[in-house]
Amino acid sequence: MGRLHDQTTSTGIAKVLQHSEETALRYYRVPDTSEAVRRHELIEVVDHTSLVKNYVDSHFENFFPLVPYSAFPQPEMAKQRIVDGDIVALYPSAVIDLDYVSRLRDRFDATVLEERVQILFDEVRAAGYPRHNVGEHSIIDTARHRKIHFFFSNLNYRKKIVQKIISKIKNV
Repeated sequence: MGRLHDQTTSTGIAKVLQHSEETALRYYRVPDTSEAVRRHELIEVVDHTSLVKNYVDSHFENFFPLVPYSAFPQPEMAKQRIVDGDIVALYPSAVIDLDYVSRLRDRFDATVLEERVQILFDEVRAAGYPRHNVGEHSIIDTARHRKIHFFFSNLNYRKKIVQKIISKIKNV
């Protein structure tokens, strides 16, 4: 259980929160030591996580080089790359979840999308498909034969890649 604030602290809280002193005395208490430590640790986790995520976002290319022929690592491996970095040693309370890694994967795929479209466009043209006969299946088949089918591993970008290639072929 917590302890009540003294009169000076309650008055200060009431002024800041624009409550009456009676409301401040009734609802705002100083927690006991273990609760204060627990709250501080939670705040530290949030702060450290935010700092690590900001660092990863600003140095994204150092963690995940933007090479269109390379696949984004599996989620656990991508998380491990971040955790193994020097930044996590500075902020050990940081928590990297798989949802964040998924957003990083989307960012990677969005960044290399145009280059991958151009690569697949060139491969489909080199495969000799007639212009009117190019569709999703022929594009994916070409990617499999050229061993670059991992371009389609992110389902969020699969349709975009196919549509852009079909559009480019129709405009040639």
